Amino acid sequence: MNRITYLAINHSEAGKLFKEWTKKEPDFDNYILLNSFFFGAYKDDRIVGVAQLIIIDDPFWNRRWGLIENVFVKKEYRRQGIGKGLMKQLENQAISLGCSFVKLTSRKEEGIELYRSIGYEEGSSFRKEL
Repeated sequence: MNRITYLAINHSEAGKLFKEWTKKEPDFDNYILLNSFFFGAYKDDRIVGVAQLIIIDDPFWNRRWGLIENVFVKKEYRRQGIGKGLMKQLENQAISLGCSFVKLTSRKEEGIELYRSIGYEEGSSFRKEL
């Protein structure tokens, strides 16, 4: 059985999988990604999943939290724990950066099942205290 490796990746590497997923070319040149982190899941040295964490500093509530975006695993690699592994990487990164919670939204049933299974509370968005 081949092992999955999780690595911090740059936006260009993430963009390759986003392009495959959305059929659109990501336009990273028009965005400032100062507080954005990408993680990739690799199997046999090929990227099979990706996820993004955006750090939000909220001066009104005097807190820092993480917004999870663009979680994607290639269809043929789903239901193998890769999404859970990516989420764990994002949560660990958020904790290391002092976030008190993370949250996300999802319209995809597969994603909703995943987030519920790993402890996210469902409301207007999915949220997990860290």
